[in-house]
Amino acid sequence: HIDCFHVHAPLREVAVEFRLRTGGTPERFLLTVSWRPLQLEDPQPPQSSVCCTPPPAISQMSQGGAAGPTICSPACLAMTLRGFDQRVELLDVAQDCYDPASKIYGVWPNAIRAAALRGSIGATEAFASWDAAEAVLDQGYPLVASIRFDAGKLPGAPLPRTAGHLVVIHGTSPECVVTNDPAAPNVASVPRTYPADAFTQAWLSHRGAAYILVP
Repeated sequence: HIDCFHVHAPLREVAVEFRLRTGGTPERFLLTVSWRPLQLEDPQPPQSSVCCTPPPAISQMSQGGAAGPTICSPACLAMTLRGFDQRVELLDVAQDCYDPASKIYGVWPNAIRAAALRGSIGATEAFASWDAAEAVLDQGYPLVASIRFDAGKLPGAPLPRTAGHLVVIHGTSPECVVTNDPAAPNVASVPRTYPADAFTQAWLSHRGAAYILVP
């Protein structure tokens, strides 16, 4: 697994050790650890209405060139950074997200690093409920969430199905989740509102991963 560690037996008395090798002390740094069951059988939809300012829309399909279908993570990152009033270009962000070993753009630590290169700090988290996510939104920060769904399971989605796709969440209510979905065919159709139950299944039923950025 590229972004998360999966274990296949119960862990007991867990100790996590980090070692940092760097030429100098970073001016800012953030280290986080989160865990949850890999699968949740019945994740609950949002219980309250929370929103933050929607970031500017970017369509990976119409603005990503030949790499367009593969750069949902850089597109979400670029949208979030533009929401922080940073002047970033999608293809520049994509280049910094690219992992030559796996030959993909969706390695999340690379996204966190690309944000850091542009002055923002962030972390990848694993969510088991909407409570912590809504607390982030309430502070004015969108989340970049990893979703997966089978055909017909997320009404209104530009992708018919996906085993892994990233969208920017910027609003919730018990009825719906408001997003910027970079897989939309053009910029005007990037803002998407999804049924809360369906989106909750697409996000929280498996892993519940998202990354959070702050200016």
